[in-house]
Amino acid sequence: MKGRIYDELPDGIIVRIVDGGKVRTAHPGADFLVGGHGYVYSFIPKREIWIEDTSDKFYIMVHEAVEYFHMREGMSYKEAHKLALAAEKRARRGGKVSIEIRGTEYAICKPSK
Repeated sequence: MKGRIYDELPDGIIVRIVDGGKVRTAHPGADFLVGGHGYVYSFIPKREIWIEDTSDKFYIMVHEAVEYFHMREGMSYKEAHKLALAAEKRARRGGKVSIEIRGTEYAICKPSK
């Protein structure tokens, strides 16, 4: 499913805006809510994060990105999800959010689009 590109994260990870209704119809039982990535959903390419076009899409992207990068490095979903929730809460309170990838820290900023 191709949606428009919302942002590109470190390591060339693409964040796409997708139609959540179409995702849920195409993949019944997948529990896709407002966002996801290929380390949780097998139907999403490994180098992509999909999010729905909501007013909260930046915060959803933060959550999914933090979860994605931790799971890519081998962390369990349960642990990565805890860290992602904390990062999302920080972002919603106006705090800065960053991800460390192989020793380099990257800020997650709102896209200019």
